Amino acid sequence: MWVRQIHRVKVEGGFMDGTDVRFSSGFNCIIGARGTGKSTLLKLICFALGNLPAQGKASGRFLTEIEQVLGSGRVSVWFVNQLDNERILQRTPGRYPRLFDLEGNILQEGCELQFHFEAYHQGELENLLDNGPSALLNMLDKTVADLDPLLLQASDNLNRRKQIQKAYEAKAEELIFWQEKMEQQSLLQKELDCLDLQEPERRLAAIEKEKGLLDFWEKFLVSRLRSLKSLLDGDYSTCQLHNEEFINPDLIQQLEETVNICLEVRHGQLQEVIRVLENGLDSITCLRALLHERHQVCEAEIQHTLQQQGFKKAEEARRQRFLLLEQLGELLGCGEEYNRFRRQLDKLNEQKQQLLHESRQLWSQIINRRQQSIDNINYELDGNPYLKYKPASGREEYRNFLFTLLQGKFSRKLIDGIVRCFSPQQLIDLVAGADEDLLTQKTSFTSQEARHLLWLLGTQPHFAAVTECELQDQVHLYYQPDHESIPVSSLNLSRGMQCSLLLPVVLLGRQQMLMGDQFEDNLDNACIYDLIIPRIQNIKLHRQLILVTHNPNIVVAGVADRVIVTQSNGNQAGIKMQGNLNDEHIKGEIIALLEGGREAFHQRIEYLGVG
Repeated sequence: MWVRQIHRVKVEGGFMDGTDVRFSSGFNCIIGARGTGKSTLLKLICFALGNLPAQGKASGRFLTEIEQVLGSGRVSVWFVNQLDNERILQRTPGRYPRLFDLEGNILQEGCELQFHFEAYHQGELENLLDNGPSALLNMLDKTVADLDPLLLQASDNLNRRKQIQKAYEAKAEELIFWQEKMEQQSLLQKELDCLDLQEPERRLAAIEKEKGLLDFWEKFLVSRLRSLKSLLDGDYSTCQLHNEEFINPDLIQQLEETVNICLEVRHGQLQEVIRVLENGLDSITCLRALLHERHQVCEAEIQHTLQQQGFKKAEEARRQRFLLLEQLGELLGCGEEYNRFRRQLDKLNEQKQQLLHESRQLWSQIINRRQQSIDNINYELDGNPYLKYKPASGREEYRNFLFTLLQGKFSRKLIDGIVRCFSPQQLIDLVAGADEDLLTQKTSFTSQEARHLLWLLGTQPHFAAVTECELQDQVHLYYQPDHESIPVSSLNLSRGMQCSLLLPVVLLGRQQMLMGDQFEDNLDNACIYDLIIPRIQNIKLHRQLILVTHNPNIVVAGVADRVIVTQSNGNQAGIKMQGNLNDEHIKGEIIALLEGGREAFHQRIEYLGVG
């Protein structure tokens, strides 16, 4: 929910106790000497409406400053939301904000109360320029309609993919373990087959296999039985609902009965499965006893046969055979475990592919809305300055991921070539298809290096996490002196010129309320008058502006609809007066605070020969 207009702000307690400000629906200017609470008033508005800095440290510093200013007091804001509903929001440090209607009825209370608008504190525009194209995009995102839900869905999608990838990597390690066991089993079986065994030895080998098979299935059934008993003991409950809490108690009673029937049936089925498993284990115990008796008889017969055949020469082979059979018995069932983990990996991969498909659809919508918004901004700016939107152009996280994965194996230049030519999903497809030709065509890899890279990435379980590397969209700001000249990036311009390009973007006709603290610090008066004043005069007709300023041109030439003058005695700050631009007292304050006093103002007029 965003704020269309603020009507009134009232502060009770703290450094600005007694402050009661009324705002116009158009252009509002806050003026005053330094240290009189101008910036503090804006911060209190942001605090009340939940418009806090996004970064953790900055947010912590902001709240600490508010606590120092407000103490145990509170700030109340009368405002109009995007649905044209008039509301009152009250907030005290350390407590949940409370939302009221105009009659004083509480509508909502809780930390989730947030009402957005555009707000730029002192020096924030300069910091935004320093933070680069991604920060500029974040600023513009505030102006895109219905973008926040899509960004939240994309963020949730990314978090779920990261969780699946983490589970995938854990299962992949287990799969590698069981694969190694299978390979070991195959080698042992080949080694056993190479031994020159007679018929008696083959019968002994069959005995060992029977014992191992019995052990495996007994362990399997015991494990499943333990899991079912745990589920039965900890998960059986009944549904009990209190009908008097609902307006349809008859339907709620039917719901309760239906749920309890399902739970009872499930409970009974679990008990039946447990009984079957227990009976199976009992049968296995009986089979073990019978097999043991038969094995004893068979082993005795085999030993007698071997003694009669004089098999003493094969004693060493016999010991080796028993050792191999013992090891094979320990590995019995590893194929089943391998297949189980393989199925789990396939399921996780399928879930991730579905999420990736959803992610691509979400980002397609996000990119379309951003592009449409930036096209509209460029149309309003009439091409100078203008914004250029570059989706997925910020690839630093992707580059760092590959560099960490391939460090010491390939040069940074080759890795940069991969990042430049292939997106994460394209690289996944490239590795899956082992497309050596495409890799060598688009990059400077040799055939041997390409084969090595494809093999290396294809054998690393962590490589699949590359699809979770975020490719940041970016927006670049350009200045074009005339239609024939080459556009100049704002990054190559002076700080004052950068701000003069950025402010027209901020001062566009949008429906959200705009609040700013000393926009003009890096601009000369000619730029302010030629570039900023016309835009203020235009957008104040349909957008509320609340600006703190020390520049008389902004107040007077911008024709402020309301001027608020602050004052302070060092211990307490507040409002000295407020009114329209034609008020004589307001005029006197503008001359005293912004022009340096009446005498200084007249001296400049006389010296310059104007007036």
